[in-house]
Amino acid sequence: MSSMFENIMKKSLEKYGQFVFGKWNSPKDAIHIGRGSLYGNPFPMTDESQRLEVCEKYLYYLLDRIQKDINFRIAVIQLHERNLECFCSNGTCSLETKARYCHGHLLAAVSDALNQNIADKELLAFLKA
Repeated sequence: MSSMFENIMKKSLEKYGQFVFGKWNSPKDAIHIGRGSLYGNPFPMTDESQRLEVCEKYLYYLLDRIQKDINFRIAVIQLHERNLECFCSNGTCSLETKARYCHGHLLAAVSDALNQNIADKELLAFLKA
């Protein structure tokens, strides 16, 4: 796992954390993005030390899938500024407030980029900025 990716996660949490909730505290309008859903992270973790690793794998999976699957791309675009529900985070924007990195932060960031018409080849640069 690279420090570049850790920076992407930190920025995504800060900017999009208020949209990513845990199942126990999500608003009623939240879209479930956990495993078993269209958006679920297919890379399981066996312990907390793997959180960033599975999020990094998900990022590359997400970037690849939105290019190959138009229906998935449209579904990700439609997540823009929506509340998302997973099992990971708590709707806050900081690790100090017990938020945890989640693939939902990446979904929110990519949705935002696609809604700004960022070209596919520029998505990684957008996430780094």
